[in-house]
Amino acid sequence: MFRLTFSRNSSKYFEKAVEIVRGLGGTLNGDVAVLEIPEYELLEAYQKLVPLLVLVQKWKGLKAWYNNKEVKAFDFLFNAWRNIGECAKRKIEFGNSIYCWPDIDIEEWGCHRLTSVPGRMLRGTGNFERNGRYWYNLGAFESQTIWKVDKEQLFAVLKNRAEHSGVSLCPFFSIERIKEIIDKLPTIIMVDGIHFRYYIPPGESHPTNIRHIPKEQSIISTPVGASYSVTAELHYIGQNIQPLKKAFEKGMGRN
Repeated sequence: MFRLTFSRNSSKYFEKAVEIVRGLGGTLNGDVAVLEIPEYELLEAYQKLVPLLVLVQKWKGLKAWYNNKEVKAFDFLFNAWRNIGECAKRKIEFGNSIYCWPDIDIEEWGCHRLTSVPGRMLRGTGNFERNGRYWYNLGAFESQTIWKVDKEQLFAVLKNRAEHSGVSLCPFFSIERIKEIIDKLPTIIMVDGIHFRYYIPPGESHPTNIRHIPKEQSIISTPVGASYSVTAELHYIGQNIQPLKKAFEKGMGRN
């Protein structure tokens, strides 16, 4: 739900703004104009909202919320239309079933606008990019060699990001699909030095997280005294997670 309110003021455009609000199904409650638009109608209502936003965007009494989180009305709606509305239009125009994927054979979370934190599957260098993490980084060590992925946190982070960014406004977006993808991911990761290694932050003496081992390091020799060997990257393409799961389940008897 998108909710917008503004208070009575001395602007000569106040009555005009109230007229637009009423035309969109809103009300004037005392001195406060209130407009509520369901999530599934917001993109369609964008063109009608623009004239209102032009009038009220700089008013001190203006407040807006999207799914109970306060947002800047003009910025939120403009970015939602530019990023989500236009993208949805292109999806319809192309009619391609995999248009929403970040790559032709990689679904990830089913939306190429959700590929940032923590939207990386097992691809790339295996090193943290600036502000970047991989899905498996949300978790904790269960023992010295076993890392447990926190799937509930992963789902919460992605759901929050989708809602806060407006991605959830897209008619093709499915939070249930994200849950299905997360459910298929391994819960347990074995830090075996073949597919995953420890991550020790600069200046620290103990590992705080893990990283997958990239293929470009497969021939690099193991440093003397290192507790892991660098041998090969475990490929992750699309949803083909069985090789990954087998690697983790081998000798552990669990998922």
